[in-house]
Amino acid sequence: MLSEAFCKWCDSGGGGGGGGSVGMEVETLLQFFPDAWLTTATDSLLTVITMSKDISLVLHLLDLFWGLIWTCSIIEPGSSACHLAHTWLALATLPWMATEVKLMDLKLVNARQFTHWSAKLKWNEDVRVKSKSIRVIAVLPGNVAPRWRCQVVRAALSEREAQVMPQIATCFPLMVQQVGSEGGQQLVGEVVGAVINSPDTATVRAAAHSFRQLLCALLHLTSLRIDNTHVINQYLFLLSNPDKSVVSALAGNIGILVCPPGQPPPSQDSKNLIVSKEGEAILLHLNDIVKEYNPTTQTVLAVLEVLHHLVKRPLYGLTGGVLVLLVICLVIQDRTALVQAHLTIHALASTLHITLRDLLYTRHRHSLAQVLCEIMNPGEVAALLNHVAEVFH
Repeated sequence: MLSEAFCKWCDSGGGGGGGGSVGMEVETLLQFFPDAWLTTATDSLLTVITMSKDISLVLHLLDLFWGLIWTCSIIEPGSSACHLAHTWLALATLPWMATEVKLMDLKLVNARQFTHWSAKLKWNEDVRVKSKSIRVIAVLPGNVAPRWRCQVVRAALSEREAQVMPQIATCFPLMVQQVGSEGGQQLVGEVVGAVINSPDTATVRAAAHSFRQLLCALLHLTSLRIDNTHVINQYLFLLSNPDKSVVSALAGNIGILVCPPGQPPPSQDSKNLIVSKEGEAILLHLNDIVKEYNPTTQTVLAVLEVLHHLVKRPLYGLTGGVLVLLVICLVIQDRTALVQAHLTIHALASTLHITLRDLLYTRHRHSLAQVLCEIMNPGEVAALLNHVAEVFH
């Protein structure tokens, strides 16, 4: 998916530091299809889709549209593809066009004809068609009717179709980076709230899977002024979801947010290294979960699953905070959590290439003892740390 490719680009540090100048500017035009071919293809597809009663054919043609749009979005803006894109968007949004009073910034020569098609086509109400249409709406370039696209997504959200909502959750990160601040400011909160609070498990699971892509888009690829910490906290509440697949999907996406790219290789002394704001927000939320009165085994294991993913990465200035969380989990009276915490602490020491005793006593003894004294008998703190250090000796 395009959003996944952009996330990999962000993870590698973005597009900074290009090559030096060679004394002249070079303008590159990348064009896959001739303009005349695009115009002819659009006219033909328009005729077939609006005349067809075969839903399976319409679904295949919408897939074709998605590929065509993705390819044409790479060429330079001066191409006729920019003009045709409004027609492509109109075709994709036919299922919602009849119920909307205004088409906003959607520019069509024959707008009445499209509205007429929207009212008469029987496949317009098919949820499979709507699901495919959401993909097309998301992949279009940002300058193609952003206000109309946002309005259509709102309309789709209000319908709460079980087959469409997971597609919205999956495609929304791509739409955020494409549309940007052109109408997407308020929509982020609306979509996030709808998908993570959905009663449909498939929708929530899709939201958890796309968490990393959404944060990548918000942090690096748009100018939207969004409280990212608030968005992160909304998603982290999914750790208490009863469906394990939702928790696992979210846990696997958190690591890249906690561990920012572009820093020097981790050293064992991480006090002076940068700590990402997102990483701090995530650790603070995890702390709140394990420190609450009598947390359930399920939520503790969810936190441990997140930490299991984190300790495989260079944590830099967050190492101490992660270790404190793991040791707190040792105090919770649950055998499964106890074993998982032991294993994760050992994995953290292995990642840092130091012994457990060095990790627990030499580097973080003071902070660990301070936290543990608040939740257990001070006389038992040394015995607990010694026990952990010796288990994997």
